[in-house]
Amino acid sequence: MRFKLQKDYIIILLLLISSIGFYSCVNEPTIEHVTRPFTMLRMGNFVINSDLTVQIDDSAPRTLARNTVMSAFEVKSGARNLLVKDVSGNVIYNRSFDALSYDETTLFFGGWASPVDTVTTFGLNSYSDGWTYLNDYTPPKDSGGVFVYNFFADTPTDTAFTIDVTFHEPDSLQDTIKMVNEIDFLERDNVQLAAGNYQMVINEVIDDGSTTTYKLIGIHDITVVEGKRMYISIVGTKSSYDIVTKGINPLPSRPK
Repeated sequence: MRFKLQKDYIIILLLLISSIGFYSCVNEPTIEHVTRPFTMLRMGNFVINSDLTVQIDDSAPRTLARNTVMSAFEVKSGARNLLVKDVSGNVIYNRSFDALSYDETTLFFGGWASPVDTVTTFGLNSYSDGWTYLNDYTPPKDSGGVFVYNFFADTPTDTAFTIDVTFHEPDSLQDTIKMVNEIDFLERDNVQLAAGNYQMVINEVIDDGSTTTYKLIGIHDITVVEGKRMYISIVGTKSSYDIVTKGINPLPSRPK
C-alpha cells in the first residue's frame, strides 16, 4: 500500500512538472529584434579649390571631387568622427559630428581649404531632409522642391557675402514668382515651384546698417523637374562662380 501511494505521488508530481513546462512554453513572450538606429547621409563638396577625401570613423575613405554630390548611404546614428583631407593629403578637418537617428541628412562642405589656420575658411553644414520613415520632403505632384545653397566663400583674395535669389518665368524678369531671402555662407533656403523652366536671378545683399541694397551677380536658366528635390549650389567668388544643379529623388521610406 505504501509503495502504491509513493507511485501515485510520483505520477502526480511528473504531471505537474509537465504542465508547468507546457504553459511556460505557451506563455513565453516574443522578443522583438532590436534594430540599430541609422542615418541616411549624403555628402557634397563645394570647396572652391580642392577635391576632398572624407573618412567616417574607420570606414574606407571616400573621394569627393569638386562640385559633386554623392548618393546617400547608411551610417550608424550618434557621434561619428569625420576626417577630411584636401587633394594633397593635408588634414583640414578632424572632429566629430552628430548623425541624427532616422534622419536623411545632407552634409555639404564649402570655403577655401588650407592646412594653415590663418588661411583656411573651410566649413561644413548639415541639413535635415526629413525622417527616413515619413517621406516628408517629397514634392507634390507636378512640382519640385528647390533648395538654394550659398557657397560664395572667403578666399585669400575675396570675401563671402549674403545673397537673395528670385525665380521668374523665362524672359519675364519683371514678375517674380518665388524668392529666397538673405542666404548666408553655408546656409540654404527653399521654395516649391511647378515643374518647368525658369530664370534665376542672384543678387548680393548689401546692408550698411541703415539701408539694404541689392547688387546683381548673375541671371541663369534652370529647370525644375517634377518629383525631385533640386539642389542648386552657387559656388565661387563674385568674379568667377559655378551653378551646380543636382536633382535628387526622395529616398523610399524605411521603418525604424
